[in-house]
Amino acid sequence: MKWKIKSAVFDEEDGVSCVSISTHLGRFDGVSCLHPDDKDIASEFEGCRYAELRAVISFYKAEIDILKIKIETLQDVLLNFKNMKYYSENKKEVKCVSTKLNDLLDRKKNLENDIIAIKKHLNYSMENYRKDHEHFIETINKNREKKKLVPED
Repeated sequence: MKWKIKSAVFDEEDGVSCVSISTHLGRFDGVSCLHPDDKDIASEFEGCRYAELRAVISFYKAEIDILKIKIETLQDVLLNFKNMKYYSENKKEVKCVSTKLNDLLDRKKNLENDIIAIKKHLNYSMENYRKDHEHFIETINKNREKKKLVPED
């Protein structure tokens, strides 16, 4: 699935990040709000990343809705084949429709799994942002101290 970021805006006053992505299905928007406790370590990049992930989730859900329609259609076609007088699972047409149906079902399942994974990642990132940020700053400060201790030639 491909998408392009069309706009990414962070409002420092409100702490709201908005991202719009463009896909083959159209435009999808995502919004993220800064938690009041994190105002001191606010990052427009992190907020926009969260908003982008929310836009991607919306895109994937729209893709799943389209897949559901295709799946229902192919299931109806297979049902009609089965009701025909000379139905056989070995006919080329039946195999072709069955294969396509299985592919769509797999694709739908993969998208549903991707949405679950994105949501878990998003929740983890938001819950641990302060800890990760503090660890990052600590590492930078340690590296600066090491550079100060090493004599220059």
